[in-house]
Amino acid sequence: MTPADAYVVIVDGHTDIRESLAEVLQEEGYTTATASNGLEAVALLRTQPLPRVIILNTNMPVMDGREFRDHLRQDTRLAAIPVVVISGADLDAVKSAFSDAVACFRKPVDL
Repeated sequence: MTPADAYVVIVDGHTDIRESLAEVLQEEGYTTATASNGLEAVALLRTQPLPRVIILNTNMPVMDGREFRDHLRQDTRLAAIPVVVISGADLDAVKSAFSDAVACFRKPVDL
């Protein structure tokens, strides 16, 4: 996968984190879209091309990361999208809750 063909969705309740991640990825040639919670991300996934990866925060308003991930698992079209989890919570607990994530990182993420 090269950046030119990689579309990344960033789901995080913190505007500054969403924007920072998007900026860094765009500078590397990736296309990005962002959502401030899981519900916005579900709507985005229904109207946009499917991303190559989702960067997901765990703690968000409206629909948190766990609820969003559960939603993805129930839809065969979305279940295979790799998810990278970022969280300020205990990393062992996050890895346990998101055992199918391709990676889990503790916030703040060192870009």
